[in-house]
Amino acid sequence: MSERIMLDCKLRIARSEFRRSFRQFVIAFAVIAASAIPSFAGETTTPTYSQALDALYNLDFSDAEHAFSSLVGEDPPNPDYWNGLASTIWMKILYDQRKFNIDSYSGSSIGTTRSHDSVNPDDEKRLRDAIGIAMTRANAMLTKNPKDVRALYAIGVSNATLAAFEGISKRSYLTALSRAKAARRYHEKVLSIDANFSDALLSIGTYDYGASVIPLPFRFALLGMFGASGSGKDEGIRKLEIVASSGSRASTDAKMILIAIYNREGRYDQSLQFIDELLAKYPRNFQFEMDRAAVYGRMKNWSQAVSAYQHILSKVQTKQDGYDRLRAERVYAQIGRANVNQLKLDEAIAAFNEIVGSGKAADDEKADAHLRIGKIYDSRSERDKATQEYDAILKLNCGKPYQNDAKGYLNKPFKD
Repeated sequence: MSERIMLDCKLRIARSEFRRSFRQFVIAFAVIAASAIPSFAGETTTPTYSQALDALYNLDFSDAEHAFSSLVGEDPPNPDYWNGLASTIWMKILYDQRKFNIDSYSGSSIGTTRSHDSVNPDDEKRLRDAIGIAMTRANAMLTKNPKDVRALYAIGVSNATLAAFEGISKRSYLTALSRAKAARRYHEKVLSIDANFSDALLSIGTYDYGASVIPLPFRFALLGMFGASGSGKDEGIRKLEIVASSGSRASTDAKMILIAIYNREGRYDQSLQFIDELLAKYPRNFQFEMDRAAVYGRMKNWSQAVSAYQHILSKVQTKQDGYDRLRAERVYAQIGRANVNQLKLDEAIAAFNEIVGSGKAADDEKADAHLRIGKIYDSRSERDKATQEYDAILKLNCGKPYQNDAKGYLNKPFKD
């Protein structure tokens, strides 16, 4: 009987590891979300198109969507414009789900503790409709010329967008894998026709990297069951670096993907280099600056991380470069955490109290802040102050995990 129980446990562990490995592959591929922005040259270098891309990369989603909507109205058969509109809707969904930062893709899970998976049904319909039209327009071009690289590339971009949406927003991993393979297949066909179309390496390199993060035993299983193979991690990174350095359409997108990959690989200096480049080009993209501060944290350079977050906070408060679109509570939370890590606990408490006292903070944000303050007080053996923080959590309409933690620490003090 004990042998059967042991075997059952081993099988459960194996299945769990397989699911985790498969999920890691999809997560790694899912950073292609940014690459779904079809930064075409040639026919699409109109002022409106350039303005649309600039707005999108600067996180001005409404302006970007308005510009792409104007473009599809002016030239409905153009699949690039429909892909651009779809990308704008998709990135806004990602931002609303709080899965837009590098920490969402640097580990073995999607998102952070503050992320959620809900999608506005209207936004999802608009996204799928735009992608469907883009693919229909591209297929119409292929009917006339089966070797039209622009059409093939556009269909690959459409599939990449869907792969990212299904994997990140919907957690539909098998559907995401199918779309990822389709994106790679179409872009490989582009390269077979035009070997100099280096932008097509974007989805291929990302797919190669994604497959490489799967532990070897499970990689063979996925290859057999789903055909999920690649050319290896180093080769995937090499292809992406080619696009970043010489791509005419997707250089920015490749850099955005490489930032996430470099952070997974601990290549922080290279990550910071690309972040600085992109921030200089898109100064209204506050997420790049938040990511830079997060990288300092990964490097354990907590004082520099705090300085970076404080600089961001000053821009939020003065509304510089449109940073008032970023909620101050998000920045205070990071300042507090970084100060905890550098053992500046009074400064951490002050930052968390800014969230507690904010009229704009959600109850979960306040609960998180109370919980962290309570832990600090417990670590100082200031039990009365700690219990006040835990009691405050139970008065909030917050998630059960916070309530359960508060009840647990009321029964037994937190120990660092």
